Amino acid sequence: MAVLDFDCRSPTYGDFVTVKDVLGPSAVNNEPHHGAFNIHKDRFFSGGLLSLLKSTGQNEEIFAWKVEDPRRPEQLHLGNLTGNPRRTGVPDEFLALRDGGYFVSMMGDSQGNSPGGVLYISPEWYVEEFPSEHHLPKDDCFNPHGIAVDETAGILVTGDFVTPSSILTGGTPHFCDSIRIWDLAEMKIRKTIHLEQAVGIMNVNFVPGDPELRYIAAVPFDAFGTDVSLYVMDPEGNLHSTFHVTPYLIGPGGHCYSRINRLVPE
Repeated sequence: MAVLDFDCRSPTYGDFVTVKDVLGPSAVNNEPHHGAFNIHKDRFFSGGLLSLLKSTGQNEEIFAWKVEDPRRPEQLHLGNLTGNPRRTGVPDEFLALRDGGYFVSMMGDSQGNSPGGVLYISPEWYVEEFPSEHHLPKDDCFNPHGIAVDETAGILVTGDFVTPSSILTGGTPHFCDSIRIWDLAEMKIRKTIHLEQAVGIMNVNFVPGDPELRYIAAVPFDAFGTDVSLYVMDPEGNLHSTFHVTPYLIGPGGHCYSRINRLVPE
């Protein structure tokens, strides 16, 4: 856990304030990936993208920190019961919820295959996995990477990127092209949208304050490996706009990799 001075008026702006190592048997070989503060800003949850590769008993994937004093974070030990999901694995993006909990996009199952899912972590650290095994998609590329929620409208959106195990074995990567629209109240997928020629959905973000609940899906490249695209869509699957941004980002012979980190109201 690294803490940096982010006060632009500070003489130490951009400098490291604190660096804390993860402790315990799960401390190494995690490939630290995404993390997020909870809504109260007193806890920080994060994930190890490749923690599943470690030996049994040393593969905690979710890590929590007490950050009431953000300059002095303290690791909180979740324990295997709440710290490890049962079916899903490969935690990617953490999304803070109004109740103090999180949604986490889980890119695969416990072995890095499909299907993955969405993990709910309650404020009391109780873990639930969605959808239930009886409501999993029938296709073979349910590997959520991007995740966005509008709690007022009751809609959750996830974007499938790649089956993790396919990029760990030296074989051909199994990229996905699907966006899932969920009913938030029932935590069930109500619609699956396939983007033709998309090679992985990197992430999805709702447009802040948009009455049509449009969201932007970022596709890192197309089937020819030449294009980076942003798709503006609504929850019914209607495509409103497509932005092909590659010509503006790279020169001849180059390549870039798209990801929207955050959309702000401005």
